[in-house]
Amino acid sequence: MKLLPVLSVAFSLAVTGYAASALAAHHESGEHAVAAELNTADTVWASGGRAVVAEVEGEVTAIDLETREVVVRGPAGNFLTLSAREDGVDLSNIAVGDTIVADYIASIEAEVRAPTEEEAANPWIVVGEMGNTTDDAEMTAAGAARLVRAVCTIEAMDRNGNVVIKDARDRMHTVGGVELEKLDNVRLGDTVVVVFTEALVLSLKEV
Repeated sequence: MKLLPVLSVAFSLAVTGYAASALAAHHESGEHAVAAELNTADTVWASGGRAVVAEVEGEVTAIDLETREVVVRGPAGNFLTLSAREDGVDLSNIAVGDTIVADYIASIEAEVRAPTEEEAANPWIVVGEMGNTTDDAEMTAAGAARLVRAVCTIEAMDRNGNVVIKDARDRMHTVGGVELEKLDNVRLGDTVVVVFTEALVLSLKEV
């Protein structure tokens, strides 16, 4: 997976970017990193938060047409859940086993902490939507990404603040921009609450 545009703006987190190759461990207990490459175009959420646009090529391992989610296994074996708005991307011709290339607005973290009892009882809550203010017609057509509060387990992380989480539905998400201080006491397998935007598909095609 490689990153395309990134824009730094005022927000409660710092996107430090993905590395161009596998990264050194953030914790000695081990990690998995996401290969990437930075570029310079701009995307901004209407809320003022930053957004990162990325590209992934991989095999489709699951499709849920009801929720319009596509799970992709990337070249490094990492799994990514992509969300497609109904009026943005046609999923009707995509099947499990297909190899696809997708551009998407990547998940950006806003909070990582231990869950409360109430949150543990309701592990997946859509708390709102975040639209973008870009002039790019393709991004505008993609619609607004859902802001989710999820109780997840930590599956992987690296020293650039990229975290792979598994939600209560066993879906995997790659979340970027996590402040390293928030990971000081976090270990692989820990259960945490993460507030993040879903990975919203801009374009998707079979290869």
